[in-house]
Amino acid sequence: MRPRVAAGNLTPGTPQISPNDEIKAGFKRIANHVRSGEIPIGEDTPVPALDKNWIEGNSKEYFGRFHDTWPILHGPSYVTMDTSLLVSVSIAMISCWLRSPDEFEDVVLQLHESLMGAFSDWIANPRSRHEYDEPWPFETYQAILMNIIFAFYHGNEKLVSKASLLRGTFVVALREAEFFNSDNAAEQQRVHYPGTFVPWLMTIRDRWKRLIVSLFKIDTYLSIARFQAPTLFREEIDLTMPATYSLWNAYGLNIFFKRITLEPTDRSNFKLSEVIANPNTPAKPLLLFEDIHLALCGLLPAIWNQTQIVRRSTEAGRSTQNSTSSLAWQLEAWKADIERLKHQCFHAVEVGEFPFTAYIGDYDEDPVRAKALAMSNIKCLISECLMTYHLQGLQLYADPRMINSVAMASIVSPDHEAGVRPRLQKLHTQLNMWAKTPESRRALLHALAVLRQCESDLQANEPQTQSIDPTSYLAISMTCSVPCDKEGNMGSTAESINMPKLTLYRANGSCSLIPHAILRQYKIPFTAVRLKFGPNGVEAADGSFSNAQYRSVHPRGYVPALAVDNEVITEMPAILSYMSSLFPEENLFGVGPIQQAKVLEWLVFLSGTLHGLGYGAWLRPGRFSDDVADHKRIRVKGREVIHESFKRIDDALKNREYIVGNALTFVDFNVYIFARWAHEVEIDLEKEYSHYYEHVRKIEKMEGVRQAVENEGLKFAFA
Repeated sequence: MRPRVAAGNLTPGTPQISPNDEIKAGFKRIANHVRSGEIPIGEDTPVPALDKNWIEGNSKEYFGRFHDTWPILHGPSYVTMDTSLLVSVSIAMISCWLRSPDEFEDVVLQLHESLMGAFSDWIANPRSRHEYDEPWPFETYQAILMNIIFAFYHGNEKLVSKASLLRGTFVVALREAEFFNSDNAAEQQRVHYPGTFVPWLMTIRDRWKRLIVSLFKIDTYLSIARFQAPTLFREEIDLTMPATYSLWNAYGLNIFFKRITLEPTDRSNFKLSEVIANPNTPAKPLLLFEDIHLALCGLLPAIWNQTQIVRRSTEAGRSTQNSTSSLAWQLEAWKADIERLKHQCFHAVEVGEFPFTAYIGDYDEDPVRAKALAMSNIKCLISECLMTYHLQGLQLYADPRMINSVAMASIVSPDHEAGVRPRLQKLHTQLNMWAKTPESRRALLHALAVLRQCESDLQANEPQTQSIDPTSYLAISMTCSVPCDKEGNMGSTAESINMPKLTLYRANGSCSLIPHAILRQYKIPFTAVRLKFGPNGVEAADGSFSNAQYRSVHPRGYVPALAVDNEVITEMPAILSYMSSLFPEENLFGVGPIQQAKVLEWLVFLSGTLHGLGYGAWLRPGRFSDDVADHKRIRVKGREVIHESFKRIDDALKNREYIVGNALTFVDFNVYIFARWAHEVEIDLEKEYSHYYEHVRKIEKMEGVRQAVENEGLKFAFA
């Protein structure tokens, strides 16, 4: 059916109008035609010739800023005149709003509200069963989804509320059409989009996958924002893992056929619903940030159910079976995968390998620009994953709906105050009970981590701060709702989470460099007391106390020592064990009891064997014997221990990114200092222990390590 669109009133001699005015007039005209029904929903109405130029000229921001996060459309095959008007005008609408929200706000919202109203009316009129044999109105589905996402980006309460309602009916309508069923999708492709040309088949197949994946994401975001249960469940996602971003954005058949040879083909052998439900999935080597993000989204139903059970049990004054630990383990396991993949991408950029290559988009003729844009995309995806991780953590450990109810009830007008006072008192009681639990502290740690990450990104001018990131806004909004002072009835929690006063006793270039670097890496406030090596051992660098006086802090007079308020912790494994409590979300002591035991095993080995028996014997043989004649033999033995230890470290890093598990731990930091001392034993680390060498090269590039090295006046050893 062709559109019943008026040709317009432009005639020769009509005064020229500015480009922006032409766009505004076009938006208004299309909005009116949508409201009047002249542009039907559910049919692929083409773009009228009158609107071709201005619509075509307003897609840059969409594909440059929106598409990377929501790759719903196939960019390489997008042609305005061959694409539905509903999709094309939605692209232009989003582009104009992203470019100049103040300039286009009124006309954009006028068009958006017209589209949303028409979409709602269309979905409310169910199709008869025999119509499901017809081709799915795919471009209408895409336009609906784009407008739902746009409403979430805009953030207006009324728009988000309407989008949330449309999202629910949209999911139900797609269920009715059995849209989520892979057999149905295959049948649609066979009957309505036949062919054998590989790029064609991939495009048809993956646009179906990507619409479902994007709907799953926005359903999670809207559910969190509206304090609701999700509408779409991961078990419904009956599709295999999508192609990589790189293949989906291959501009040109020559580029497509070049990239398809680099595609990890095994991804198509795994059902996405099974992958994202299992942190130990056999598909782990194939995971991309998008998959991990979906896994985090997929935890929402269980987290939401747990929150309801806890709330109802608390109201009834009864205990409940707590499944928080299982959900927490899953959250942390996926967080570890984010860190693992992040490390792999930052390393793979240098050698052009997977997973970095999965994010190459356009600009094959300019590899430098292509790499820069890929890295920007990766950083935005990492930010989205981490913010979703913290959002789910806040959902798990707090009850945002209850906290929001307290906030809303606290600002009612005096006329209604008497009516809400009993409910407000009840909510305050529940909030005070929660404030005394360990969960309240964990929630606040997630909240602080969100603010710390956003502040760090802004200071570094990271790419994710250059465009709208609704997950960050949602995380910050939820963070601000978590009360943390006595005014918010959180006195006990506020007192429990106050950061202790930390004092690190350290000496330049010594093993204390490790806790020094870690504190800087995770931006933990501390005071440093610098020591130096004197004739009797370490003493204050400024001469304010002797080694004998320092032994009141550290009985052996060694470094490091960490004073926590009025308590002092010595020995590296103990110090690092305590430090893990300062930023538990980083999981630097491992995930789960086995990993934590392995981390402890390594820390004890590094301190006791490598440091104590190896370097201790080589550098200070007098600790082992007062007989100077024995010192040469002791040093030789110490050097042998160092070599044996280095081999153990090197072997542990063969074909692995990290020494323990699949993410960064304290062990990865700790081995750095011993590599710095290798020259003392005349060991050429790069030649003799290449895996160890490559590992510490990467560790030395970490911000906190670089800051500590510079602060201690040292040179970079592996630059």
